[in-house]
Amino acid sequence: MNKIGNFFKRYEWLGPFLVMTVIIFAYLYDQVINHSMLIFNDTPFHFGRFWEVHQQIATGKISYFQSNFSFNQSGRIINAVYGPLFALIMGSLTFIFTTWFRFQIGTSILLIYLAGFGFYKMAKETEQVSLPFLNLGLFIFLELGYIPAWIQGQSMMAWGGAIVPWVLRYGIRMIKLKKDQINVIGLAVSMAIAAQTHNLTVAMLILALTPAFIVAFVKSNEKKKLFRDVIFSVIIFLFLSANIIGALLVLKTNNIAMPVPIDLKGIALNITPNLVQRNHITPLMLIVLIITAGLAIINFNKNKLNFWLGLGGASFFFLSTKAFPWGITERLLPFLKTSFQSPSRLTVIAYPLLLVSLSISLSSIAKRKNLRNIILKWGITGLAVIASISALFDFQAYLHSNTLAYLDNNVVVLYSWVYKVPKSRTIIREDMMSRNQGKLFQDLANSEPDYLPITKKIDSGQIVNIYGQKVVKNTDNFVRKVNKDGSLSLIWKQKKAGKKLLPIVMYKQSTLFLNRKKDRYKFESVAIPVVQARKGMNIATLKFNSPIWFIILLWISIISWIALIIYKGWMFCSKKRKFLQ
Repeated sequence: MNKIGNFFKRYEWLGPFLVMTVIIFAYLYDQVINHSMLIFNDTPFHFGRFWEVHQQIATGKISYFQSNFSFNQSGRIINAVYGPLFALIMGSLTFIFTTWFRFQIGTSILLIYLAGFGFYKMAKETEQVSLPFLNLGLFIFLELGYIPAWIQGQSMMAWGGAIVPWVLRYGIRMIKLKKDQINVIGLAVSMAIAAQTHNLTVAMLILALTPAFIVAFVKSNEKKKLFRDVIFSVIIFLFLSANIIGALLVLKTNNIAMPVPIDLKGIALNITPNLVQRNHITPLMLIVLIITAGLAIINFNKNKLNFWLGLGGASFFFLSTKAFPWGITERLLPFLKTSFQSPSRLTVIAYPLLLVSLSISLSSIAKRKNLRNIILKWGITGLAVIASISALFDFQAYLHSNTLAYLDNNVVVLYSWVYKVPKSRTIIREDMMSRNQGKLFQDLANSEPDYLPITKKIDSGQIVNIYGQKVVKNTDNFVRKVNKDGSLSLIWKQKKAGKKLLPIVMYKQSTLFLNRKKDRYKFESVAIPVVQARKGMNIATLKFNSPIWFIILLWISIISWIALIIYKGWMFCSKKRKFLQ
């Protein structure tokens, strides 16, 4: 019996692993059986980012800032400021998953395991959770909010949400201990990974960790050490993230278009009968979360850690809902409509906090064997199980209906700001199954304004139309050539000399050569150049000139990551040696 007990104790992660696997099967069954995908507005954008990396690796023609192979080969900046390390990893995975269908299935599996084991680690950090209730919290966590959003339509917030529990566990450590409260390297690295994946996630994590630091500072027996460790952790984070900080500073020297503004109140979390969208929650699930927060707050004197988890989760949850005055907020702070965009994003912090709190509360109640606590345990557990199974069925039905839409020859692309799509939409289905992954971007393109250079303040909707007409749908017979130095050449023939609109965009750091001479050009509201071309053959070459100070920051980041990997590898080997001795 002891051997069996030791086995389950040693391999207790197998239970959560099984929960994750069940969720994966439930989410991906329809897609695998029908060879289908859910194509939404983010699909061509993020797949384009990964294809850019794929092609730069395959050809060896590297340009850190300039997009030469994707985004209509327009030279716009995307990956440098939006999850560069994540884009590198995903671009590398396109060599393994050789069609976009396989890529979507493979990365969806990786996402669920990353998020699931993050929640497992976060819950175990509390040292107060029994395995059955951990599994229940995990099951619900993988259903709610943004975690399924990558499967729904490639939302990057899903990856941010998957990383969040890995970071929040360090917040739990801060509150739980009275000394050695900061894991300097662990906190720095987890935050740096978040920064290399999704910028907004980092901002929300800072908001979440700040109260944890304040609580830790108040109760700490080693306040100077705590403060010093936080400073060291921040410095390591800055070194690991130097490339992103530098790229954002480069971008800031330009006049940049913002994303399309979104009504904050309209996209805040709301109560619906079915749980099918990231900004939906069912009445039953809402009751479970309210009970969770209530238990944590009521039992403040009995369990301080659970109190802070429940209070923090409830606070972020309230901010994510329509109950918060987002209408007034967006009038006072209109920039939030383009930068923050969706209050429901705050659930990536709220849900793991609340669900770990639920696991703690149920584990605590289960230890008390009186009738009241037995009824309370089974009542809350039953309610949570019913809510979670109901949510799973809702989401499966939603995925099935969207699968049918994908298989409908007249639909295929479910929802998108599509600016370019073939008349026969079945071509898109063929592209998703094709080993020629680049063909997708010849047939499907959006016209997002994100990070586009502009010459004057202009409405985002106008930018979408201008870029769409002058770049995405510019059908002039240009031959594009990516050069070894990372520059992009456009070659065309003109019947007579005259002005020519080039389907590229230019930043302050961009240089344009026309027929091997540095050219004068004109812009309108979006920095799309118009040149004076000669009769006959013309060659225009676009190159982005990275500032020396940015190259230094980039190398600081690269060397820091290499040093970290070597250090961790050395530590791992040292432990193995000691074990063998």
